[in-house]
Amino acid sequence: MKQVSSARRLRVLVISPLYFPTEEGLAHYTTEFCRHLAKSADVSVLTSTASENVGSGPGGVEILPWIERWNLRGCLGPMQRALAAKPDRILIQFVPFMYARRGGINFSIVALGALLAIRAAFAHEGRVQVMFHELWYHLSPDPKAVVMHSAHRAMVLGLSLAARDNFCATTRFAAEVERNMGPLHGRVHLLAVGSNLERDDAPLRERPPQEGKLRVALFGSVHSSKNVPLVLRALHEAALRAPGRLALTIIGLTQQDVTAIVPELADFLAENATIAGPLEARVAAATLAEQDFLVSYFQDGVSSRRGSLLAALCEGVPVVTTWNEVSDPVFLDQPSVKLLSCDEQKFKAELVHLLVGDERPFASVTAEDVRSFYRAHFSWAAIVERYLELSAA
Repeated sequence: MKQVSSARRLRVLVISPLYFPTEEGLAHYTTEFCRHLAKSADVSVLTSTASENVGSGPGGVEILPWIERWNLRGCLGPMQRALAAKPDRILIQFVPFMYARRGGINFSIVALGALLAIRAAFAHEGRVQVMFHELWYHLSPDPKAVVMHSAHRAMVLGLSLAARDNFCATTRFAAEVERNMGPLHGRVHLLAVGSNLERDDAPLRERPPQEGKLRVALFGSVHSSKNVPLVLRALHEAALRAPGRLALTIIGLTQQDVTAIVPELADFLAENATIAGPLEARVAAATLAEQDFLVSYFQDGVSSRRGSLLAALCEGVPVVTTWNEVSDPVFLDQPSVKLLSCDEQKFKAELVHLLVGDERPFASVTAEDVRSFYRAHFSWAAIVERYLELSAA
């Protein structure tokens, strides 16, 4: 393959259905990734006309809002115009439901990846890359689920075979992509997802005094995989065993949300919890920074794509979370991350023991320790550095 000249910056074309000014999910990731990548490379984003973007985006990224429909016919013309800039890398952001909201089945994006791969082989430019944020719909006996799961697997297979570089945010996703490719697979690289609350000018707040009540935070949604009722019941039991020891702050959930999932704890939460509800990003980050630690239960264990957990680490706040065999090993043996069992009964017992024990959790961990761990592995600067390193290989 033709080597990229060191005399000029790498040119990267990013394909993403969602982008700035949308602020959630794939759009936020692509915006932040491209904004930081633009410090070291020339970046353009080919996105949907529904994004209503024109000209230059955050960080000086060139926005190409040319895609009206994500089918092959709707992509070929805009893609030809985008290729006129002769990008060195073409990075496709993959979430199946972003290319087809109803069912997430769209083989046009696979065909596009294949055509780009053929072009790259002959033109010696425009190396195809794919970042897999989500893989496929879960498999169940329901016929609709079987169809969606099978189609998504085929889409992942097609794109992963077309790409020279495949990226995933977690070791579990990387292993699944490799297994899906069978004997044809190459290495799938890990590329973490940064905090959606990371701020360029975020001050490092000192950890709260190592005395008084334990300031414990919950942050996120009521999705079943996070088992918020289990966490709240464990906190309630700990409060009964150690009266006056806990002060709880709940970010992201409303009073109505909490009452609906644990109505029997209404009185306890009224006395012991501050329910902050959904907060603007900077306020949420500042509120997190005031806590002793965050409790985040995950049904399938901790991974490097858990935004709420990363947001806490970014603010210098340690985390109590869960571990199983598919979790990301980067979290092992980290003083700022306490790993408990995913088993519900064991998790509850371990969390209660941690909260009522004589030793204050994370007493020896400083805010700088926590943020240093985050910066080394999950900051947008570290993610971009890792991407550029892999892209240069």
